[in-house]
Amino acid sequence: LVYGSADGGRSVYDGRGTAFPTLMEEVGAKLNLTKHCAGLAPGDGSGTSGLTSSPNETLIVGPTDIEGHLGRDGRFYMVDLARLFPPEPPPSTARSTAPSSTTTTTASTTTSSSPSSSSSSSSWRSSASGVPTASASSSDVAPAASGMLRGAHLALLLRPELVRSNPTPLSSDALTRFGHGHRDTSEHNAAVREAHSRLIDLIVPQTGIWLSSADGPLSESSS
Repeated sequence: LVYGSADGGRSVYDGRGTAFPTLMEEVGAKLNLTKHCAGLAPGDGSGTSGLTSSPNETLIVGPTDIEGHLGRDGRFYMVDLARLFPPEPPPSTARSTAPSSTTTTTASTTTSSSPSSSSSSSSWRSSASGVPTASASSSDVAPAASGMLRGAHLALLLRPELVRSNPTPLSSDALTRFGHGHRDTSEHNAAVREAHSRLIDLIVPQTGIWLSSADGPLSESSS
């Protein structure tokens, strides 16, 4: 293992001394994912960051629990890509600006989710999968909410098209404990909330207008 973490963010490697950092920066540029501080911050466990001089400040592209391996054949291998794109903000903090007249849309319309995660609410409770979820004690990370779908942060992710079209690159670990407690936490969390607000307040309404317009696919002239 030379990139990411295989122990829940306690040890994080940035691939120094290999081609992984350059390769991952190229991936980030194509997918609009930013480099960010990764791993458990002080107070969240016995976190130590590998291959850097500053503990808990290892910079990587992608989720903390991604694994980049240098094989015995000299090739690079990447596994655990499920959380490559940032999660949808929990309902209580999803929108940075929410005009009262704006049309609402369910999360199933705005996210890429598995069949088992059809609930319209995101869950940020402790996950049985071992991936840290948001801390209820932090004002910058969405609080846990009783009754919500457990582990929804693993499935309710922003779609690649939204991330790639966003004006600024986004962090895979935004709004999770992996991205919590670092010097760049507030910046990356705010960017994901703004991206989601752009989807709800701008893209979805504009798409609805286009669908129902004279030139849209739902118009009588197109039938």
